[in-house]
Amino acid sequence: MPQSPSASASSLDARIERLERDLAHGLSRIAALEAQVVGGPSGQPSPIDDTATEPAEPQPVPSEAVPDVTALAGLLGRTFIVFGGAFLLRALTEGGVVPGAVGVLLGLVYALGWLVAADRSAERNRLSARFHGAASVLIAWPLVAEATTRFQLVDAPAATLLLALLVTGVYVVATRRDLPWVAGLAGFATIGVGTVIAAATGSGAVVSLLLITLATATYWLTDARTRAWLRWPVAIAAGLSVLAVTVRALATPPREPAWLTLVALGWLVANMQGSLAVRFVLLGREARVFDAMQALSGFVIGVGGAVLLTRAVGAGTSMVAATVLLMGLGAYLAAIVRLADRPTLSGAFHTSITFGLSSVVVALALLLGGAGLALVAIVPALLMVLRPPAHLARTFVQHGLVFALVAMAASGALAHGWSAWIGAPASWPALSLTAAVTIVAVGICAVWAGPTGNGVAYTVTRVLQHMVAATVVFAAGGVLVLVAAPGLAGTPPDLGILASVRTGIVALVAVGAAFIARLPRQTGFSRLVYPILIAGGLRLVIDDFRHSEPATLFLALALYGAALVVAPRLAAKTHHA
Repeated sequence: MPQSPSASASSLDARIERLERDLAHGLSRIAALEAQVVGGPSGQPSPIDDTATEPAEPQPVPSEAVPDVTALAGLLGRTFIVFGGAFLLRALTEGGVVPGAVGVLLGLVYALGWLVAADRSAERNRLSARFHGAASVLIAWPLVAEATTRFQLVDAPAATLLLALLVTGVYVVATRRDLPWVAGLAGFATIGVGTVIAAATGSGAVVSLLLITLATATYWLTDARTRAWLRWPVAIAAGLSVLAVTVRALATPPREPAWLTLVALGWLVANMQGSLAVRFVLLGREARVFDAMQALSGFVIGVGGAVLLTRAVGAGTSMVAATVLLMGLGAYLAAIVRLADRPTLSGAFHTSITFGLSSVVVALALLLGGAGLALVAIVPALLMVLRPPAHLARTFVQHGLVFALVAMAASGALAHGWSAWIGAPASWPALSLTAAVTIVAVGICAVWAGPTGNGVAYTVTRVLQHMVAATVVFAAGGVLVLVAAPGLAGTPPDLGILASVRTGIVALVAVGAAFIARLPRQTGFSRLVYPILIAGGLRLVIDDFRHSEPATLFLALALYGAALVVAPRLAAKTHHA
């Protein structure tokens, strides 16, 4: 049957709608294909997904990556409500509704509750956990300060113990949930509240023990590079607190107990150097700038303060010296046995062995001093310079030269040289056997320890060799003056003859240094030739022309002129060789 006009019209409309849908679908497929051709790898189209035309659902953005303003405002508002609850407890306590001790206890429980909330919310929303942790710290720490200074409910030791428990809890949560900023806030709050308690109660040593422990905990908590910012201020605060306590203990009258100050000093050294030993030797990790600074500051403040304090109270330094000697030998042993053969730990090796050298030198100076120190220091100086192990030759030679300088300073040889070169003594000092032996032994070290190679180690060895050679030249020339001056210039000496004797010995020393410089690798002595000649010329003008007679001045000028001719030529031949 033929269709009615209305049925034909509706069928046409349906067909048009179908064509429009097919056209729209085809256009969308073409657009998707073009996008894949343009953006696909190497211009190759990839299989077409029928769902490409569907609008992609927006992916949720983590709240801590891009914090929403509304969410941030909500967190701030909730934090203000938390503080409001804390101030409500404070008002109840101050109004007498709640006893002071109960109010403080409720406030601490309230703060710890928010720390627990920070721990639980960290998995879902770390930003919320940070706010909860910060609220806990900002409630608990001022409460401890007020309980100690204003309400006087606890004394300084109890307040310090309470701070230690609080910061331990925060550090545990911060470590578990990776919340370094909360740990940093707790660390700074502990420094501030501890300082307030120490100033109000005068118990600085107790607070120092807390800060030292806090610095150690922070040292390990911030081992990751991204948290390095936290370990510096806490360590500096710990060192300064111990320094301040030591100064107070040395005051007259003392304002800190000497025994407790010694405990703080020992605790500082044990924590700082012990942490380094664990990091280097047990864990096998490389040294950082912070580690070197910690080793230096801990040694200077801890050992220096202990020496000053024990001397101030009349106690001997033998126990301190023995402890330092054991630490130094331990550092040497650890560096040689555990670190020397590990190139990736070169910084740890040098930090450890340098600490060992410093500790041994300081301990020997405290235990012996004078001639005893000189004779003992000569032994490692000769052994390290003449017979160093092959794989540690440069380091041992450097340390041997340091021991040589220590021996020279302790023997009195430099003091003899000063008396011989400067002034006109009424009676000439007798040269001690210790000084003579030291000059010979140190001279052997200076000649034998010529540096080789290049780089920083070569430069350090060369500088040390120059220093040792300079002390040998100064002391040996002084010995010659002490030997020649009494017979030639008399006692008390004739100033003109004495001036000429000194000028002649300067000339002789310059030529002698130039001769020694002809030996292999003797840059230490060759570099001294011109400084010796310059010093001789200055003293010739200042001393000889003022005191000498024409006859003795003639002799001085002749000797100095001959040295000017001969010594530079010998040194020049050395450089060309």
